[in-house]
Amino acid sequence: MEIFGVCHSSFVLEETLRRIDEQLEHRVPSQVLVELPTNYDQLVNRGIARKGTFFDTIASSYHKRGSAIIYGDRELILPDRPLSLAEVLLPEYFFDSDERDEFMVKQIREKKPNVVILGVGHTEIIAPMFPQASYVVFHHDLWARYDRIRSPQAHRVVRLVENS
Repeated sequence: MEIFGVCHSSFVLEETLRRIDEQLEHRVPSQVLVELPTNYDQLVNRGIARKGTFFDTIASSYHKRGSAIIYGDRELILPDRPLSLAEVLLPEYFFDSDERDEFMVKQIREKKPNVVILGVGHTEIIAPMFPQASYVVFHHDLWARYDRIRSPQAHRVVRLVENS
């Protein structure tokens, strides 16, 4: 299994896809787990989520090449009422990160994907639980906090440059 910790920014989306492909030596994995909620398709149909976001673009790219896509994040359950601004701005309202990480680990163990692509905040917690996996962290200079990443468990840290 190969785990990729990514900075999900549209500024480095194309570069991220290109560099993941390089790390995979242009192999098409049979299964790719991405950081999208398990009910992502329903959220798109309801107009709550939209296509073309960072992880949707990654999933679509691999799906078009023949990979089965696994939505690895917890189901996002929204009320049937309009959301307040506080609810929209505070994603912790819906679920906390620890619960999400636990769910992602469960998905990885049950679904056994060849490739896992998650935000680096999640992979820093999850990758050590899979010591047999290859772990690559991608970072770029736009977000200073990612510039500090020198993950001791990462096999490689790859610096990305913005899309031109």
